[in-house]
Amino acid sequence: MRQIAGQVLEVLCSLCLGRQGGAVRLNQDLIYESLLPNRDLLLQTKLVKQPGSMRPNLFVGTKEGGNMYSKWYFELAIVSIESPGASIRVGWGNTEGYDAQPGGGPGWGAAALGDDLFSYAFDGKSLWIAGREKEITAGVSSIFYLLDRVLLGYKNKR
Repeated sequence: MRQIAGQVLEVLCSLCLGRQGGAVRLNQDLIYESLLPNRDLLLQTKLVKQPGSMRPNLFVGTKEGGNMYSKWYFELAIVSIESPGASIRVGWGNTEGYDAQPGGGPGWGAAALGDDLFSYAFDGKSLWIAGREKEITAGVSSIFYLLDRVLLGYKNKR
């Protein structure tokens, strides 16, 4: 098993060139055609009566003046939910500060996306940031406007 893991790491390293703690993709087409098809790209934790989380296991690094397109997106398809009391938040967590931990609380990170200042989430009805819920009533355009205002305000505080 260790030998296989080493071979996989060797292949991945051959596709990326490390710079300043990040990675620059040498051949994006090769990655998409060879490594990504028919693969599960999500890491998932499942905890009983606790928040679970999923995150893409791909890292995209950008550099000022670089030629990589700086805007990207991901799609999420929820096939089924078995628990009647389940809720789902979709959002973004900042890698510099967001740390999802079961139970959450001071010094322990956040329980879910939107529970701290390093992440935000949308649950289909409300925007969540810093553990506070802001109900959205006017439609999708309002969500993007509100996200833009929240994130600009957050960036200006740093």
